[in-house]
Amino acid sequence: MKRTTINQVMAALSLYIRTSGLKVGEKLPPERELAVMLNTSRPTLRKILDRFEKIGVIERNRKGGTTIVENLDPVLGEKAPRSNVVSFITIGQDLKLQDLRQTFIQEQLLKKGYILNTYFASHDMQDLEKEQHYLRSLFRINPKGLVVTASPNGETNEFLFDELERSNIRVVHMDYYKKTLPRESFILPDWRGAGIMAASYLHSQGCQNMILGQPGGHPPSIQNLQDGMEAAAKMFGMRILDDALVGRKDYGVSGQSAAFLAKLPPKTGVVTMPIKAGIEISRGMTEPYGKSSLKMPLIAVGEHIMQKDKHPAFPVLNFSWEYRAVAAMNCILAPETAPQTRELILPEFVAP
Repeated sequence: MKRTTINQVMAALSLYIRTSGLKVGEKLPPERELAVMLNTSRPTLRKILDRFEKIGVIERNRKGGTTIVENLDPVLGEKAPRSNVVSFITIGQDLKLQDLRQTFIQEQLLKKGYILNTYFASHDMQDLEKEQHYLRSLFRINPKGLVVTASPNGETNEFLFDELERSNIRVVHMDYYKKTLPRESFILPDWRGAGIMAASYLHSQGCQNMILGQPGGHPPSIQNLQDGMEAAAKMFGMRILDDALVGRKDYGVSGQSAAFLAKLPPKTGVVTMPIKAGIEISRGMTEPYGKSSLKMPLIAVGEHIMQKDKHPAFPVLNFSWEYRAVAAMNCILAPETAPQTRELILPEFVAP
């Protein structure tokens, strides 16, 4: 007899739970019996039970069996009709910026007759219960698609993103920090191209040296930015200074930038990421540190929803967040015209 597919088994199990009269707190039949009922193998059944357990629908106990812990509406398997909803996962600590992003996407979607539901996450803190609740609601809504601002760093939120990869919901990533790219469309900033553009600007300002000032670690975006700077440095005969000079934890703090700047040799230009780090270093240029104020070329790289009247007093290579958000939404609302492969976007050079 032909075995059913994993999706068919998932649908069959969902239907069985809802129509069998089993209630929250009651147990499913033993795995051997359930596998025969669903015409599948025990390894396939275990994979499905693992997924149901991860999203909080069942609990499994080696000796006590499998217990239903939440009513199973159209959570998995049989999907609810596709809704006029686009979901949005935004990751980060800057709530004001996240609100700006959410408002921008909602305004664009309303013009096209869609609404937005949003999930706020964090790179450095995983809330498994919150993720399970979001996934259950997402499967019930069955949205048109999902826009993600960034993938997780390390293992944080791995469960959430693994489950999204297994779903039949169209997921579009605006950034991606993992080495393995997702299977769906994605819109990526060309950080290497930004490094070449930043170095070219500093060279045009007469710089012979340059240094990258960036608080924190070295995510792939920073490594790609450095790769671009190194390529341009060879082309222009420039020298990249050791970023250990930066004092990575201190230079971006107000009042500390002048100390960092005073260590740099003449004809040095500074590349910063993110833009707010450039703002702090720019302030440091007006703060005397054992001598008169320091002046040197500075260019910042980052993504920002630009407010024209509040532009910093130095050039910015801005990966237009608005442009990438619109491109991501188009991938969802008009999938027949959307790119199926990586789409790199160069930053816009914005002068003060």
